[in-house]
Amino acid sequence: MTPSLRAFILRSVGCRRQSPRLRMSQAGSNCVRQTYYEATGAEREPDTEEGAVKMALGTAFDEYSLQNAPQALHEEELTLTQKTVTIKAGDLTLTGHADLVFVGKKGPVHVGDLKVVGEKTWEKVQERPKQEHQAQVNLYAFGLGCSTWSVCYVRAGTGEILEHYGATDDFAARRDLGMFEEAAYWIGKGVPPPRPYEDFEEEDGTVKRARDSFPCGWCKFNDHCWGARDASPRKGENHGKPVPGA
Repeated sequence: MTPSLRAFILRSVGCRRQSPRLRMSQAGSNCVRQTYYEATGAEREPDTEEGAVKMALGTAFDEYSLQNAPQALHEEELTLTQKTVTIKAGDLTLTGHADLVFVGKKGPVHVGDLKVVGEKTWEKVQERPKQEHQAQVNLYAFGLGCSTWSVCYVRAGTGEILEHYGATDDFAARRDLGMFEEAAYWIGKGVPPPRPYEDFEEEDGTVKRARDSFPCGWCKFNDHCWGARDASPRKGENHGKPVPGA
């Protein structure tokens, strides 16, 4: 076999998957079933090579620019990196690590989260952060008692930097905690929660398949959740609707 640095790099970054558990980075999910699958290590679509490399770039940039920043700079700015965040909700304890926390006289005042992204995500975040990124850093801010947060995006292809700011939303944080508590309940039972979406039939007989509509169609656990696809897909546009009361 011809020696290949490319192949070595891809094998190296491709095997660095995190151990499955409930993580604050799962905040903002609209599907408890997806969170259950992520936390239990269910079978999923493999990460793309590009996605794995971007993850590695983000980790390296975090270590270089934040964790290994000069100590004098941290002392001048009164900052902490990889600050442990712990939140308890009932019997559930969630932990996470905030990228950068600014500390005032009475404790943490602002938390920032770093994201290195590709072109598609960069285009989507010009006006506001992605919903799941905002939910994650908002949960960090809630857990640390910070009044504000920010998400700092770095465009992997060019090095451009864009930062969005927001005020901590306690209600949104508690809503996410409720989602985590529900996921933990089903993890304890050992079975996934019911699907929040189902197929439905229009008046003209057209069947809309939930598995092919948003958000199921973009979920990495699609096949694991819904099973093998039909050999002959049903007709019609694929727009599912939520199960009543879900």
